[in-house]
Amino acid sequence: MALKRQRPPHPGPVAECRGLDSNTWRVCLRCWSIDDSNPCSAQDLVDTLRQDRSNSIVCPVYWPEKVVKSWVKSRLPFFPETMFPLKTVESYREISFDKMEQTSSLIHKGRVVEVMLLHPARSRRIKLHFHHRNFFGEAAVWLQLQHPHILPLFGVVADMPPLFVIMYPAGGTCLDYLQANASADRLKLARDVADGLQYLHSRAPPVVHGDVRGRSVVVSGSGDALLWNFDFGPLADPVEGFDRSDFIRPTQNRWASPERLMFGQWCPESDVWSFGMFIWELYSGKPPFPDQTGTRIYDTIYYNGLPERPDHEQLDDDIWDIITACWQRQVAARPRAHDIYQRILSTLARTAALRSEE
Repeated sequence: MALKRQRPPHPGPVAECRGLDSNTWRVCLRCWSIDDSNPCSAQDLVDTLRQDRSNSIVCPVYWPEKVVKSWVKSRLPFFPETMFPLKTVESYREISFDKMEQTSSLIHKGRVVEVMLLHPARSRRIKLHFHHRNFFGEAAVWLQLQHPHILPLFGVVADMPPLFVIMYPAGGTCLDYLQANASADRLKLARDVADGLQYLHSRAPPVVHGDVRGRSVVVSGSGDALLWNFDFGPLADPVEGFDRSDFIRPTQNRWASPERLMFGQWCPESDVWSFGMFIWELYSGKPPFPDQTGTRIYDTIYYNGLPERPDHEQLDDDIWDIITACWQRQVAARPRAHDIYQRILSTLARTAALRSEE
């Protein structure tokens, strides 16, 4: 093989299960280099093996079903459906957070938590004609996202149909929460979401949420905002495996960035645009472009139309500057989620200081 200037092929998903990531594989290829233009030294090997992989995400969307299911099962509890005598939630749009009979309890990391079941077939993430591989591929990505402002996945019910076991968010969606708590600090909710978003974007490879909006944020019993309803793009093929039900009519997506609407581009910057729409939604109490429907939404965004500043007592110039910074037409001109998070922290600190002086 060496005499024929050939190299071994990638060993496949089983090797990925055992930790063969893209960086390690690139070093392998360098070790087997045919020419000497980019030789690999012993120090290169040591440096690669010492790299911090705490932010690495394994993306098993294309693994064989048996392999990805085994990988998930080794890292996440599989519960029997009979363990949860409660109603299954078939769509995130149908969740009624005030119906406690939809919840059950289990012990997680030494504490009792309220949980609920989510049916993937009608959620926006996985196609209606979903396959087990898609379900476990999503579960595999989700279980790796460990952050205070990401809705945790506690386990799965692997029976037919398979179900996600998720935390019961006592506050409902952030829209439900604000309706019940009109004086709640909206910027603190935005801070939590920005923190979760910067976490997603800092993964390797970056995780693009794909649908940042009010209905994609839930609130815990302690008032913390958590992101959920992921698309996990562009880790998955944009056609195979993951749902596009909200984008069958892409011209009607009020939260989508121009490049998303016109070219179908997925990137962290498109999340930032949507995050600006999300903050606008918090202060206005309405979806973006509430008076427009159909292709008029597309036309408005195409011709640089933007929502007007809402009239809300909590919305000051600093917050409005953050919102408008997210709506920069040029993708490269938008701030990163990390920068937005820092600006929100500064604004909250400044507001707290002013209140203490009163």
